[in-house]
Amino acid sequence: MSRWMRILIAALFFCATGTLRAEVDGHTLLKFQLEAEAVNAEKADANRYRGGFYYGYINGVLDALNNRSVCFLECRCELEALISKHFKLHPEDLDKPAGPTLSSLFEKHYPCKKSG
Repeated sequence: MSRWMRILIAALFFCATGTLRAEVDGHTLLKFQLEAEAVNAEKADANRYRGGFYYGYINGVLDALNNRSVCFLECRCELEALISKHFKLHPEDLDKPAGPTLSSLFEKHYPCKKSG
């Protein structure tokens, strides 16, 4: 069997068994949030990739929603605490994709005022 065929079979196996996941769940998001906090605290062993990924992911969700269904009056300074608190109060959301969970959370806490 050729090398490429073995690689293809291995890739299909991983995809079929769910070993490789493209989506970010709550567990991953919270793990990366801890890395972001470590980066902010200038800890030498902080994983800057994961910390940056965390902020990039949050900003991506916010960019998709901002001034459509989510509006901030002042700052976004309490977002990290809000995310942590949500997952502590709703551990069932840890196994779900983080994007829709964050969208609902942000829409609930930062709704745009209805014009009219």
